[in-house]
Amino acid sequence: DGRLKIEMSLHAEYTNVESYIRDVADYTLSHGLRMHVHLSETKQEHEACLARHGKTPAAYFSSLGVFQSPTIAAHCVFCGEEDMALLAKQGVTAVHNPCSNLKLGSGIMPLSHFAAHGVNLALGTDGACSNNALDLFREMYVASLLAKGTTGDPTAGSADLILKMATENGALGQGRSRCGKLARGYAADLVLVDLDTVNNIPSYDDRYTLLYAASSRDVLLTMADGKILYEKGEYTTLDVEKIKAEMKHICHF
Repeated sequence: DGRLKIEMSLHAEYTNVESYIRDVADYTLSHGLRMHVHLSETKQEHEACLARHGKTPAAYFSSLGVFQSPTIAAHCVFCGEEDMALLAKQGVTAVHNPCSNLKLGSGIMPLSHFAAHGVNLALGTDGACSNNALDLFREMYVASLLAKGTTGDPTAGSADLILKMATENGALGQGRSRCGKLARGYAADLVLVDLDTVNNIPSYDDRYTLLYAASSRDVLLTMADGKILYEKGEYTTLDVEKIKAEMKHICHF
């Protein structure tokens, strides 16, 4: 019913050749699709692209028409100021994956610089093998602290920015015009969080409680398009014990 969306993906500059990038970019644009790429995730990736093409990954993709379609760019750890200005101009969504980038030793996305350039910023976890806990509460917390610690500015990585990255901005990046916030006419996608737990008391401002005190364990209910998927420890569409047993068998536990 429109909830599943198909996007094209080029993965990264170093896993493609120029002719293929052009072909995929043209196909994406002509079919009205969206694009997903990994961008400047590591220093080696960024510098090797400069050596090969004389351009940063962002500039290289742009020159081949990739950003003519709405694009999500994951990581963006080593993007410079010119790259940020380019992404902002082309309407690219930059996705911050703080825990994965730290675990792999890739570096830290300069979140405050991206925000200053007006780039649409969203929040991601990356894959299980490079993160382990696909926990958006943890990503929000780490993203906020990194922004403060790397800039020396305690107002960086504000609650308003981080919460918007985790909700409305992510929906915008995926082209979901009726998602990401609670508003009339929007899909009934929501999460209920228990603010009466010990770790969440006192809560003087719900935004700061969600960002700095709450965790995924405090989630009471999740709903997607009006359908309850999880409520008070029970999954309505999944057989959790069966899934656990299958996983232990596959992993030889």
